Amino acid sequence: MQADRDTLEIFWGDGSSEKIWRTNGPSGPDGVPSGEVFDDNETKKNIYKGIHVYPGAFPFYVVSVLDPNRISNIVNINFGESVNIPFYIEDTLFLPNPQFYGYNNSPILYQPPIDHGAVGEIFIHNPNAWDIDGDSLYFEFIVPKQATAQEVPAYRYLDEVMAGADNVVTLDPHTGELIWNTPQQTGIYNIAILIREYRSGEQIGTMVRDMQIFIDETTNRPPEIAAVRDTCIFLGEQLTLQVSATDPNIPLQPLHLTAYGGPLELDISPATFTANNGSGMASGTFQWQTVCAHVFSSNYTVVFKAQDDFINNLGQSIHLVDLETWQINVVAPPPYNLTTQLIGNGVQINWEQPYVCQTSEKFYGFSVWRKEGCDSTVYDRCQQGMSADDGYILLAENINQYTYTDNTAKPGFSYTYRIVAHFSDVSTAGNYPLNTAQSVPSAGVCVELPQNIPLMTQVSVINTDVANGVIAVTWTKPDAIALDTLVNTPPYTYELLRADGIGGNNFVPITSFTANTYSAANDTTYTDTALNTEGQAYTYRINFYVSGSFLLGSSEIASSVRLEIAPTDNQNNLTWQAEVPWQNYEYVIYRSTDGLAYDSIATTIIPAYEDRPLTNGKSYCYYIEAKGSYFNSAVAAPLLNNSQRTCATPIDNVPPCAPTLAVSNDCDSLSQGEPVSDTFNQNRLDWAINDASCWEDISGYIIYTAPTAVSPYIVLDTLEGISVSDYVHTVANSLAVCYYVAAYDSAYNVSNSNIVCKDACLEYELPNTFTPNGDGDNELFVPRRSVFVSSIDLKIYNRWGNLVFETSDPAINWNGTDQQSGKELAEGVYFYVCDVLALNSISGESTIEKQLSGYIELLRGKD
Repeated sequence: MQADRDTLEIFWGDGSSEKIWRTNGPSGPDGVPSGEVFDDNETKKNIYKGIHVYPGAFPFYVVSVLDPNRISNIVNINFGESVNIPFYIEDTLFLPNPQFYGYNNSPILYQPPIDHGAVGEIFIHNPNAWDIDGDSLYFEFIVPKQATAQEVPAYRYLDEVMAGADNVVTLDPHTGELIWNTPQQTGIYNIAILIREYRSGEQIGTMVRDMQIFIDETTNRPPEIAAVRDTCIFLGEQLTLQVSATDPNIPLQPLHLTAYGGPLELDISPATFTANNGSGMASGTFQWQTVCAHVFSSNYTVVFKAQDDFINNLGQSIHLVDLETWQINVVAPPPYNLTTQLIGNGVQINWEQPYVCQTSEKFYGFSVWRKEGCDSTVYDRCQQGMSADDGYILLAENINQYTYTDNTAKPGFSYTYRIVAHFSDVSTAGNYPLNTAQSVPSAGVCVELPQNIPLMTQVSVINTDVANGVIAVTWTKPDAIALDTLVNTPPYTYELLRADGIGGNNFVPITSFTANTYSAANDTTYTDTALNTEGQAYTYRINFYVSGSFLLGSSEIASSVRLEIAPTDNQNNLTWQAEVPWQNYEYVIYRSTDGLAYDSIATTIIPAYEDRPLTNGKSYCYYIEAKGSYFNSAVAAPLLNNSQRTCATPIDNVPPCAPTLAVSNDCDSLSQGEPVSDTFNQNRLDWAINDASCWEDISGYIIYTAPTAVSPYIVLDTLEGISVSDYVHTVANSLAVCYYVAAYDSAYNVSNSNIVCKDACLEYELPNTFTPNGDGDNELFVPRRSVFVSSIDLKIYNRWGNLVFETSDPAINWNGTDQQSGKELAEGVYFYVCDVLALNSISGESTIEKQLSGYIELLRGKD
């Protein structure tokens, strides 16, 4: 067989190539392996192996193989004339320096590149790709190639052969599962799937699956595998799955059930699949004892394949198959049994040791996470690591012990802590993690820190004024037990400090309160007056002194809520901010139309609100009530704090929607050689507003024009009302023209359409004779027709090739004299060449649009 080659040339991508020998099958007379019979004696499987050493100077190499022939009669390549179309595949290898980036292996495809299907039956295929490095794979269809960067001719995708609603092809970009629902025509089909390999979001390699699909016309129906649900399992657990397949045909056919995938190919504790094949039914048992070495950043994929053994009346084998793709997420279990204890002003978190996979060479430590408040969320066993939406912050990572002390915790706060275990392979130098994975987060442990210093609880604007503003400030009294009054003796002093703005650090004391006993230290409120609450926010903190003058500690800073309003068309956009130690979880928006009575109009959990629809020109006043909490049982909630009161007036400062402009004229439909009529100087402008909701905001349109796109635009016309959407412009000269249309609203906000330029309909025709004989008729040589010509370059020669006349004026007006001497020229035939120029509307320059040449007969005889 011509295509059965014992050697193939492989191009290594570094400028070298090598012929490599087939390595599989029994040895022939010449000692060369002959390959293996495959797919029920219809196909041969040849394996070629070679070893190549790269210089390593360039990390990407494209390895390729080209075979001069594909099989014949491929329906969707070159209309079936496919045998002489070369077969070409390539693999982009990424060979970085492992000391800095890590190693890389190309994916392995466990499903053979040949399959069978039937007309009218759903066809399923999965290349069953496995990347041992845990790199992400992405699958997409491409056109098969016949050489580097050269696609096969006349290729049609599967759904383009007898296209229609019954012919739909999908390819899952993440699993590689192809579903063809359904083939419409018998024959051999070819597909190519590009598999992209990603690491840390960067593409590091590609490979191509180029395969054949045999579609037959048959009464046979494919077998059916019972659906398998994707699975999550903890490392160390054993996974057992019963798989079954049935044959819908009568009489029943023998079924053959197999399994392919990464778990079955592992070196350590691989999975096993034991099949019980029978007539009309097949079953199998998948078993896998997972171990810590199986930790993996991606899902494992197993593909079950059921194949029947149908033989038609001609004795031909027509095997149909069903595939079931199974995703297995092997997740490291969470650290268990978290506890906390207070160490001085810090929180020590401890967890159970040893961790189940601590001795694995892939384990490289724990991370510690914290969230304000008590959180009892139970995470799904499929989740790896913390989600960005969980509200936790990372405190520490690469922890290789079973304890961590948080020294950033604040007195009086409650916190939830969680621990995550981390895994990865590493590069040779140990400085680049690969195949990274994380455990399920641990159960949370909540702790409330004792309140031995005051906590700010209120900074609320009571009165808004430029000079007489008032803010209410409140704080808590320290807890007696937490304070330990035997150690921290009286007198006790609260010192209140203030800074201008939000986040200010220029604090100055404004008042203080001293008590000689703990029971008397109850002055925890202050009304701050004579402030400019209209113009700015203020920030406060409390210093707490014990034993007379010893500063035991300071509260966290807390600011007033500062509201800003941006008015726009029939709308006020409200935003606000505050820097506070508690968590504001809800905001109530209050509004007044008279500046006196305020009503709540909305609540939100974000510091922003759009108030609409409003009336332009009318004033609206607002303030914000923030609701917050320390999520600590010792501090009452909610904490209520008001912003200043401020007003704004909506104004129409939003332009209407921009029109979409199109320009046409009769030149667009002018046939070659057809004369230009007088109506060809009319440009028809049509525009549209694509969003119907914008129409009511439009008061009219202004049409602008310019001779070229680079010229200044002037107003051509102004049209009132929204019903008009077209305009006819008669071009009065030979110039091209550009347009745009501006929509305007009642406040004269303007939005411009796209610019459209229209070149003129050029027409220029010269006569072949004229009679400058003084009888007043046909005295001058002039064009018979001149439409939209900006200039010409005309030269007229006598029979000896001497130039007798030239001009750039489209009107010409030659009277038959020699231009240099002014003498009348003799009767005779003269030759001319003429470049006809028109103004280009885009560049603004005259360009040659026509080139004419011919003969002029000059006659002087009297009629």
